[in-house]
Amino acid sequence: MCINTFEKTRDTIILNYAKENLSGKRILEIGCETGKRTVVLVKAGCKVTSLDLVDKRKPEFCGKYNFITADGIDLPFKNETFDSVVSFDVIEHINDDKKVLIECRRVTKKNGLIILGTPNRLRLSHKIRQFLGRKIIYPLEVGKNCIHLREYSMEELCNLVNSAELQIIKKINIWLGLVGFPGFKYFPGLFGKYVQYLLVIARK
Repeated sequence: MCINTFEKTRDTIILNYAKENLSGKRILEIGCETGKRTVVLVKAGCKVTSLDLVDKRKPEFCGKYNFITADGIDLPFKNETFDSVVSFDVIEHINDDKKVLIECRRVTKKNGLIILGTPNRLRLSHKIRQFLGRKIIYPLEVGKNCIHLREYSMEELCNLVNSAELQIIKKINIWLGLVGFPGFKYFPGLFGKYVQYLLVIARK
């Protein structure tokens, strides 16, 4: 087993996958927030256009990629504009989660990839909380001004992706532990359902 931090593990997995599969391609990112995850794609050699409802980018990330203000459920692009669409930590905040995936499919070229990352509803911290008698109720406040309308298990996330007529080609369980502490990058499959983060890669 390899001990690591959550963000480092997640971003390294995204970086390595993007280098191998998305380098040089035109990518749309839905929901960039500060831009921290976006620059991971830029480092991988992707040509990134990113959007969010409000511009919250950190100054050091501005100018590193194209940015527009727009809504993920009504994308201002023609059909099959991008080689791939990615979205990290967004789907759990959107009222109509299926619609945003349908929009992702629409603007992605034939055989292009849609990559979706989101916190795991069954993650270890939730299980500990439930063990202590504290209920998990949605909408769930997970931080200052951060509300999850819902969360997903891997099975639930895959069912959602399939409902948008996307073909899942890879499922990745990322990191086991409590955020803010070191955790396990690699772990026995038996504990895979308790990971912090889910990454699903699908093809149009």
